[in-house]
Amino acid sequence: MVERFLEQHPAICAIDIATLTEADISNAEDLITALKPIKDATTLFSQEKTHTVSLIAPVHAKLIQNKRPSAEDLPLVREIKQAISEDLIKRYSSEQERNTFHTASARDPRFKALSFLSEREKEETYGSLIAEAASLEQEVEVKGDTHHDHNKASSATSEEEPNQSPAAKRMASSSSLLENLLGPAFSDQKYSGRK
Repeated sequence: MVERFLEQHPAICAIDIATLTEADISNAEDLITALKPIKDATTLFSQEKTHTVSLIAPVHAKLIQNKRPSAEDLPLVREIKQAISEDLIKRYSSEQERNTFHTASARDPRFKALSFLSEREKEETYGSLIAEAASLEQEVEVKGDTHHDHNKASSATSEEEPNQSPAAKRMASSSSLLENLLGPAFSDQKYSGRK
């Protein structure tokens, strides 16, 4: 809304309606800049028809990082960033939530490098995934080949699907918003990280 007002400000001034001072306009511009990552995150999550849990942890971490006040910020922007940062830090703070979100991100090829986590958190996340995979492998070995024929039929059906699913198309369209939010780290980890 503030962005739209600033776009129309010259027209509003032209018809001589009481307007904002230069200081107000400057504050509004700083406010727009400070809130852009929040706007991008909101747009990203609202444009997808099916949300993936894997987005939550990296976007949450980046928003917290972006909202840390700095010495160069004007007092108004510093206060806004501080309020947003304090609120974001309270979210997803339980160990169970963090583990769920970190695991989901580790399984998503876009975030598998887990660049938003500390080295200790990365090791814990991948350690948990390895343990889970080993447990599943043992379970499959115990069950044997009873479902082998069924799995062949399922994989044959999935090979007949078109090359790019609707979910893949949505992921491509949200890629630019993710790059805006996560920066070069997202672009780099799309093609690198753990295999």
